[in-house]
Amino acid sequence: MKTISKDQHDKTQYSNCQDLAYWKEHNERHEGDSVFNNKEIKLIDLLESHKNVRKTAVDIGSGAGWLSSKLSSFFEKIISIEPSQKAVDISKKLYTDKPNIEWILGYAEDVLAVLEFNKKEPVLFVTCSVFQHLNNKDVEKVLSWLNENAPTDSILGFQEPWGEDNHREMHHVRTKEWWSSKLSNWNLDFHGPQVLPNTNKGFHGIKKV
Repeated sequence: MKTISKDQHDKTQYSNCQDLAYWKEHNERHEGDSVFNNKEIKLIDLLESHKNVRKTAVDIGSGAGWLSSKLSSFFEKIISIEPSQKAVDISKKLYTDKPNIEWILGYAEDVLAVLEFNKKEPVLFVTCSVFQHLNNKDVEKVLSWLNENAPTDSILGFQEPWGEDNHREMHHVRTKEWWSSKLSNWNLDFHGPQVLPNTNKGFHGIKKV
């Protein structure tokens, strides 16, 4: 399996297009309810059923910032973690009107390790098509932190493929059993829709302990 470095990540779509008008249009399409409340991550449903989780949300792999922006009206604070400097720069320029978003440059496993959370305040952890581009070792580091350190009653909404194990270059599908074993302290709810043969995309979780 192949992963990418921060430098390689910077040389992809964010380097190829620094036009803020392009990213504004791109993000507005994704911020629409048809994407935000889609069949893959069902974030509106998740938020409506857990109204006690409103203090902090963590956006893992925030890209150009559309999901962080959308969540900013629901939470007091958004922590947006992104390894691409160019993507962080774009996000900061696009969302100067969102003072409750903290843009952090770095890898999630490194940033989460130094963040401090109130153990009595549940947090939303969300990612949108990030882990499918990383190898198992890197994903396991993030999941291990979530499993051991996320406050009880925290929730997660992952738009990530699951189904039959199928690792291809830059696209990794893990089984339901794999995710459940790595997040054993979470109650996970897997859902669809089916996007490839034997592959679905999306699941939620609630931290048990």
